[in-house]
Order: sequence, then structure tokens, then C-alpha cells
Amino acid sequence: MLDNARFPVLDGFLHRRGGKVRNDAVPWAYARSARARGQDILEWCEVTGIRVEAGRVAGVETGRGTVRADKVFLCVAAYSSRLAAMARCRLPIAPHLLHAVITETVKPCADVLVTYRDVHFYVSQSDKGGLMVGGATDCHNRCAQSILRYQVAFWRPLLADWSNFENGRDAGAKDATVRAAARWARTLSSAESTPLNPASDAAPGAYVPACKGEIGT
Repeated sequence: MLDNARFPVLDGFLHRRGGKVRNDAVPWAYARSARARGQDILEWCEVTGIRVEAGRVAGVETGRGTVRADKVFLCVAAYSSRLAAMARCRLPIAPHLLHAVITETVKPCADVLVTYRDVHFYVSQSDKGGLMVGGATDCHNRCAQSILRYQVAFWRPLLADWSNFENGRDAGAKDATVRAAARWARTLSSAESTPLNPASDAAPGAYVPACKGEIGT
């Protein structure tokens, strides 16, 4: 333990009855159940498009040909938005990248899930023996997702500061009032007066001095 650690371990917890869902076990369980019910599973078969006829899904286009179908189910996790777009359907979902490293097979050494909540860090060992070391989700979408969705799908607050603690502190730890004043000053300095028609500007130009004269200012 380091005395000057940025994130020192102060406490921990143990949940003996807790469990976890292995990301590789779930699809294999679905595959076994599908095969038991007579379903065919085509591996290494990329979906290149979804055929739509008369406003309804009529099949799936793949690298091996077209598969006709009256109904199509999307079970593709992070690729749901991309495949739904092939069917002219826009989903309000923005997938995020996960950071994980899987080691080579080692002897059993971790039969529990070790996690550190504050920095979203975890370590677990699969049945094959590989250690999976993961971290937080990537807070930024890919460029294609940002261009497609960010401008219209998300509302960006005008005064929110999304920088981390260190950057915010180095920038002066400005609160909402300071940021609002700075934004107001920038808006005012960049404002351009709208030219008026001289005929339309004559009436207000004469009205304002007359009012001032009536009230004695």
C-alpha cells in the first residue's frame, strides 16, 4: 500500500451469495437452446442489409445471400442501432466502447469477481483460465456515431462543465455564475444588429423622443 496513492483502498466488502454473468456464457446458452429447438446458426455470416418491402421487413441480406423472413429479431447488442438503420428504423441507443484485457490461460486463482467501484475496475477469471481485466466505458462515442447523433439526439447544457476535477481546478474552478457571465459577454460581443428598412425605422425613431419629452427625461 502506498501512502501517497491517488485512490487509496480504505475499505471493502464481500458478498458471498453474489453472482455474476459471464459475457461468453450467455450467447452460448442462447445458442444451445436455439439448436435444441431446431434453429440453424450460421457463423461468420455478416449481415449487409435488411430488405424492406411495402413498409415491412421482408428478409435479411448477408454475405452469403438473401434470407427471406416475415419477422427479424435483432440480438446484436452494441450493433443494434446500426442494423436497425438498415431497416429504416432509428433507435435512441448510443453504444459505448468497453476497455478489457484478457490474459493467457493461467491456473485458477480468482473464483470471485474483484471490483473497484470508484474507478470502475474489475478482475475475473473465465472457465478457460484467462483473467479478464476491465475498466470503465469510453465516455466518447466513435466519430461516426457523434456525427450522426450528437447534434440532434442529445441536449447539451449551455453552462455545464464536463471537465474532470483537475482540469476544472486548473481553469479557475468557475461556477455557473461565472460561466454564465462569460457566455453572456461572448454573445453580446459577437451580436450583429439587424438592419431595418428606413421607412419602418422612422416611426420608432420619432416615437422614442416624444415619449421621453412627455415623461420629462
